[in-house]
Amino acid sequence: MANKDFNKGGRTKLAKSKNRKANKILLYLNDEEMVKFNKMFTQSMFKERSPFIREILLEGKFEILYRDKTRDEMLYELGKVATNLNQIAHRLNIDNAPNLTGEDVDVLKGLREILLHYKF
Repeated sequence: MANKDFNKGGRTKLAKSKNRKANKILLYLNDEEMVKFNKMFTQSMFKERSPFIREILLEGKFEILYRDKTRDEMLYELGKVATNLNQIAHRLNIDNAPNLTGEDVDVLKGLREILLHYKF
C-alpha cells in the first residue's frame, strides 16, 4: 500500500517561485562578438551579466547609461568611513566617556575631508 505523503528522507524539493531562475541558455560568441558584448555590458548600469542579457532579450531594450566611476569610488570610501564612525560611536557609548584614540581622530578627520571634497 503506497502512501503519497510518506517522506523517504533526503532533501525536500524547493517550492517553485516566479523569480526562481532554473532554465539555462548556453550561448557561444566568437572573439569579435565577445568584444562587442563586453563593450555593451561595461557601458551599461548592470553589474552582473545575467540581468543585462535578460533585459536585452526579454524587454528588447538597451540603453547606454554611463556609470560614474568617481561617484562609485566616493560612495565606497564614504561607506568605509561611515563604518569606522559607527565603531567610534559604539565605543564612546560603551565607555560612557569621550576617550578618543589617535586612530579615532584620524578617521573623523578623514570623514571631514571626504565631506568637504565632494559636493552632494
